[in-house]
Amino acid sequence: LAGTQLWERFSYYGMKALLVLYMNDGLFEEDRWQGVYGLPTLVAIYGGLDDTSPLHVRQNRVQQVSSSIYGLYTSLVYLTPIVGGLLADRKFGQYRVVVVGGFVIIVGHVLMSFHST
Repeated sequence: LAGTQLWERFSYYGMKALLVLYMNDGLFEEDRWQGVYGLPTLVAIYGGLDDTSPLHVRQNRVQQVSSSIYGLYTSLVYLTPIVGGLLADRKFGQYRVVVVGGFVIIVGHVLMSFHST
């Protein structure tokens, strides 16, 4: 369990560093972000991005939306272990949930390593 926690923290801090950088410098360039499933809805919830705004205003909005999505990511990182703990205690058992959680992290990192053009 301690080893799993070590790799989970390693994964979290690594992704935390890359997430806002990717959103600011890659994802929100041009119309690339509109092709990401669910992201247009999430951006609309956080106030939207206006492509007709001057560049400095758009960059400010991109930073605000990126920071809001980062906050959502951070809150989910700390809230989902509660659900995992409940599932482990009541339904599946500790070992099985830890293994499944590890595989979910692995699959997420592998999927992020691919780039579609």
